Amino acid sequence: MKFPSSVLFKKLYEHYRIPEPQILEHLQKEFRREDYPKNLITEKAKNWVEALRHSPSWHLSVNHVLSVFPLNSDEGRALMILAEALLRIPDIDVRNKLIREKITEAKWYAQAKSSDHLLLRFMGVGLDLSKFVLKMGEGTFLKSFLKFSKKLSEPAVRQSILMAIHKMGDLFVKGETIEKAMQRPLPGYSYSFDMLGEAAVSFEDAKRYFDDYANTIHAVGKAKHAGVSVKLSALYPRYEIFQRDKAIPALSQSLLELALMAKEYDIRLVVDAEESERLLPSLEIFEKVFLAPELKNYHGLGMAVQAYQKRASATLDFLSNLCERAEKSMPLRLVKGAYWDREIKVAQEMGLEDFPVFTQKSHTDVNYLVCAQKIFDNPRFLPQFASHNVHTLSAILHMFS
Repeated sequence: MKFPSSVLFKKLYEHYRIPEPQILEHLQKEFRREDYPKNLITEKAKNWVEALRHSPSWHLSVNHVLSVFPLNSDEGRALMILAEALLRIPDIDVRNKLIREKITEAKWYAQAKSSDHLLLRFMGVGLDLSKFVLKMGEGTFLKSFLKFSKKLSEPAVRQSILMAIHKMGDLFVKGETIEKAMQRPLPGYSYSFDMLGEAAVSFEDAKRYFDDYANTIHAVGKAKHAGVSVKLSALYPRYEIFQRDKAIPALSQSLLELALMAKEYDIRLVVDAEESERLLPSLEIFEKVFLAPELKNYHGLGMAVQAYQKRASATLDFLSNLCERAEKSMPLRLVKGAYWDREIKVAQEMGLEDFPVFTQKSHTDVNYLVCAQKIFDNPRFLPQFASHNVHTLSAILHMFS
């Protein structure tokens, strides 16, 4: 049913920081349990995990590392933070401080000693030695000598950590440029490319990011890959509520230009999800561009929706209505979400009564499955699902089959 966008925007406002028990009650009513045979889905997920664990491989892969240092452990979180942030920090002193903070706060060998993989046990020993080196001089015996030793040793530790992070990055980052990334295809896969980077802080940054996106669209389009993802905050330096009168028209124009380029090649252009306070302006920009007459017959402009946001279902309602109004299809990427720590921290700093995201991971998982059912129900959505959770993937494949 076609609603004016103002009605659906009102629903998005109402769900922004809705109490978690209230929205969970709603999710339980919406969830179709007949689509979810728990035992069958769990058994399939276990079989996949077991097959991966017993696959023959002597070399040390990222999957091996994460099996010993899982993401719910201090060690796993430290590695992921280093993998995400370290390579983007140009200042050596800041790199040293980040490495020191993350390496010294964990118990590496205690976590790795039970592993069947010899290299992982050596890794635990090496990280604990690095931890000792990085803590030298902090009130220990022969303080001045240890400080001198620390200065000599710290660059070697830093380089070792950087090499390890580079290896981890190979699993998640295909290349430093779009040309290098397209040289590493896996047979049988179709790719959508995303560029890593921060929000633009100047108009020069925004122009550079726009040119990078344009070059990527041309390269991906010529290679006949699936598409490209764009981050709106990279295309304008003041993408914030106080600058909305300037930011929204400028971003709408930039997104329209990129979408027209993608239309020429008939590839998809998906708008990435960002922090919760940017959801409504992002939808306003997306609505303007999606309804643009120049894109009337283009079915490739899509959006990513974060299941950890309490407004995910309401966002899908808004996008579904938009498809009806435009009478065309939309690529829809469902993800869990990547800014959880920040969302919680900002809400706490502001003294707010509730959060824009679920506080329990299991609640996010439930919301993801409810949203997936809603996506499958809409023939105008072109589904794209992303998750690191094998149980979630098993459930999605069961729904789809």
